[in-house]
This record gives sequence, C-alpha cells and structure tokens, in this order.
Amino acid sequence: MPTDSTETNDQDKAEEILKGLIGVAYHKAKIWRAWGIGLKVAIFAYGVAAIFIPCLNVAFSLMTLGIVAVAFWIEWKSGNYKGIAETLKRKHELLEGFNKKPSIAEMTHLKMDIPEELSAELTEISNRGIEFASKKPKGAARLLENLCECAFFSHHESKFCANWLLGLFAVTIIISLMLLYACASWASVTPMAATAAKCISSVLAFLVSLGVLKSYIAYASFSRKAKATDDRATALLTAAAPPDECDVHTLLSEYQIARSAAPLIPTWVWKHLTGQLNSNWAIRAKAFKHHN
Repeated sequence: MPTDSTETNDQDKAEEILKGLIGVAYHKAKIWRAWGIGLKVAIFAYGVAAIFIPCLNVAFSLMTLGIVAVAFWIEWKSGNYKGIAETLKRKHELLEGFNKKPSIAEMTHLKMDIPEELSAELTEISNRGIEFASKKPKGAARLLENLCECAFFSHHESKFCANWLLGLFAVTIIISLMLLYACASWASVTPMAATAAKCISSVLAFLVSLGVLKSYIAYASFSRKAKATDDRATALLTAAAPPDECDVHTLLSEYQIARSAAPLIPTWVWKHLTGQLNSNWAIRAKAFKHHN
C-alpha cells in the first residue's frame, strides 16, 4: 500500500510534468502567432512596395492563394497549441484545487503532442506564471482562492492589452484620416498625392487584416468576464457558509470557457505587470487569511 510520502512524490511529479507541458504549449502557441503576425507584416510591406513598383502586382496576385493557405495553417497551429495548453491548464487547476490527478493515458498522449522542453529561463518564467499562492488544504476553498488569483491577473492583463490596442487603433485612424484629407487637398498640386493616399489606405487595410479591433473587443470582453469571476469567487469564499463544491466547479468551468476563447496574453505584458500584480495580490491574500 503506498505511503503518504509516495503519494506526495507522485503528486509533485504530476504537477511538475503538467507545468512543463503547459509552458511548452503556450510558448509554441505564441511563437506560431508571432509567425502569423510576421507574415501579415511582410504582405503589407510587399503591398506598399507594389504601389511604387507596378510590376510586383502581377507576382503578388499569383502568390495570394498560397499566402492565404499558409496564413490559415499558421493560425491553425497557434490555435492547436493554445488548445493543448488550455486543456493542460484545466487539469493543473483541478490538481491544485481538488487534487484530481490526470490519468497516465492522458499525460502520455499530450506528451507525444509536445515532446520538446523549454530552456531553463523560459521554464522559470512559465512556472512563475502558473503557480498559486494559496496554502489552504486541497478542496473548494483552495480552488476558489486560486480562481480569484487567476481571474485577478487575467482581468488586469487583458485590460492592459485592450487599452493598448484601442490606443493604437485610435491614433492610427486619426493620423490616417488627417493624411487622407491632406492628400485630397494636394491632389491638384502634386502627382504623388494619389500614391500617398494608396499607402495610407494600405495601412488601414493592414490594421483590419491584423484584427486589431477584433482583438481589442476580445481582450475587453475577457477582462470583464475575469472581473465578474473574481467577484463571484470572492463572494463564495467570504460567505458564512462553506462553499458548495458544485458551485465552485460551475464557476471554474465558466471561467475556463471564457479564457479558452480569449486571445493569448503576450509574454512581455505579463513581465511588465507581474511585479505590480504580485504586490497587490499579496494584499488580497492577507485579507483572505484575516477573514478565515
């Protein structure tokens, strides 16, 4: 019969394997997403060059079908790895909260999908991003604290991304409209005005192709949902009656569904906000301890 120390070692190993796989899957999803953005930037640069070099238009037309196919493939690869990461993260949250260990069959299948390992630096960053501060015994209360922490970080990180994208979109639109108005005024004076107007129109089309406005809406929506999750989890955690496990599972599932539909949080955003978020979360954690 296994001893307590053996069970603890098995749990630690399962958690370390999960953390490693989560880090690899998210890293690959972000790498493929970066390749997709890079491809769109290259298409934009080629399109601008074609305005000044008309002969490039013929080659660009022939390349369009292949470029679209590659873009869809890259988007699928990024989404596939994100889906794997979300699956692993859900298992990690249940392991952390309720001590529900994933089966060996599940782990081996997922390990085959992402056999690579991260560098030591990326592993350290990844582990810091998925570790929880709660020291409560396994159960509904611990999972709620973990959920509050995760939703708290997601709310502010997504809000930061949404605000940044909205600012970028607004500034670009304003500048582009001003330049288009100037080009219309100069049309009778300089023949370059029409070419400049085409360049500006290309910039606007590029923003649309990047999905800047769509990403803003997605980040803003997830930020609101994460805040609502944090509020509901806090209410359950601080209620006089012990939290009901069924209610906790329902709330966790709703949050996980919202997170899986949200865009990836860039690593640089997490690095930029992590110090401030950790400091503020420490205050929240003390409040939870005081309440208990």
